[in-house]
Amino acid sequence: MTTIGIYDSGAGGLTVLAEILKNFAGNAVYYYADNAHAPFGALDDDELSDCVADGLAQVQLHSDITVVACNTASTFLHKLARGTIYENKLQKDVFMIQKCHDKPSIKPIIGILPPLFAGSGLAPFLFSPAKTLLLATEATKRFVSPPEDMKIACTPELASLIENELSNNGDMASLLPYLHEKLDKFIGIKSVVLGCTHYPFCKRQISKILGNVKFLSGAPALINAMKNFVSPNIELAAPINFAFSGNDESAKYSRVIESLVSDNWQI
Repeated sequence: MTTIGIYDSGAGGLTVLAEILKNFAGNAVYYYADNAHAPFGALDDDELSDCVADGLAQVQLHSDITVVACNTASTFLHKLARGTIYENKLQKDVFMIQKCHDKPSIKPIIGILPPLFAGSGLAPFLFSPAKTLLLATEATKRFVSPPEDMKIACTPELASLIENELSNNGDMASLLPYLHEKLDKFIGIKSVVLGCTHYPFCKRQISKILGNVKFLSGAPALINAMKNFVSPNIELAAPINFAFSGNDESAKYSRVIESLVSDNWQI
């Protein structure tokens, strides 16, 4: 049994966890939510650097492999990897840190990324940038370089709004007025890049506004990359332990992941 560590600012990473449970059943999970510093998308580079460093250190202590289930944190790490601190490997649109020069004992880290990077299995073959809309946090948009003709929405409050709904009744229909305000001008696009792991929670509401669009995310490439390190153990139980930097939200997280698994969720 492998212990899979998952790192995110909040409950968005549960959409990634649902995919992991579907593909790697029987492995233990340690999920660390840095909810004391959420949302990451509103942090500047220095604040984000401190949070990510502390968060990765926490997850590394409790896992065999670390999954950064936050596009903001992963794109930030991807940017750092262009320097000399990290050795990195690109596999399609997934970022993997194999080791840090100053911490040679670091365990594998795999991060989810929007499918916009060089070497991506999606760009430019499976969508037309001119007919594609990027939904991402403000921080993530600082670290990516989408094609010039790609549409980009401004939705700085969306992750926090989703998080609040998950804390209440989980009815994302309440987000429709906000989404109409932000997305109505993009009616006619064909594809939507989900550049935040919170955003899949409101795919139905996005579709009500934009129609039958194709959703694109970094999850498929993330799962493929994990196959290099993790195998399913279907005969074993799969304990999930939640930990938080702020308030304990274990009941909320357990309820949400049970709902995602029972609905056979697809990010």
